[in-house]
Amino acid sequence: RTLRTFALAAVAQMVRDKNQKRYHDLFEFAPDALLMIEPAGMIVMANRRAEALFGWSRTELVGSSVDQLVPAPDRSRHASLREAYLKTPILRPMGLPGEDLRAVLKDGSMIPVEISLSPMELETGLMVAVSVRDISERRENQRALDLRNQAIEATGLGVMITTGLNDDCRLIDVNRAFETLTVYDKT
Repeated sequence: RTLRTFALAAVAQMVRDKNQKRYHDLFEFAPDALLMIEPAGMIVMANRRAEALFGWSRTELVGSSVDQLVPAPDRSRHASLREAYLKTPILRPMGLPGEDLRAVLKDGSMIPVEISLSPMELETGLMVAVSVRDISERRENQRALDLRNQAIEATGLGVMITTGLNDDCRLIDVNRAFETLTVYDKT
């Protein structure tokens, strides 16, 4: 009977260890920067993407305030927003629709980011998992697309954009000059 109890305990421990490794690997190898924040705003865990994104080592991040990643003008407001979130913690994106969020890097520069918050009730109490994604490249691509569209509108020439030149091509967009020249109405 004692051997059976020992064997069951050993198997249970192996399952816990395997699950813990899976959790660790999911956290560590996530494509986004991940931080675990305790209710007072202290960072208790950071993955390697967080180190790469923010420029701080894990030992510099863990134990410090998440407020160091918030632009200085927004820090006092961030503390009150964090407190309000903790009253009704739910999985959600941070910020208001259309609001530009920025994160401060170790060198003092700032980057545009998307941030998601996810509360987690652990044995030690409530923690918030914070996922941070650098959207600099997306913003740059959008700016380039906007400039291209402005240039196409400004040409005065009729421009038609399609999916290709073969029989299966579909019309994607036209500029105002094309509408005027062809009496085509894109609406």
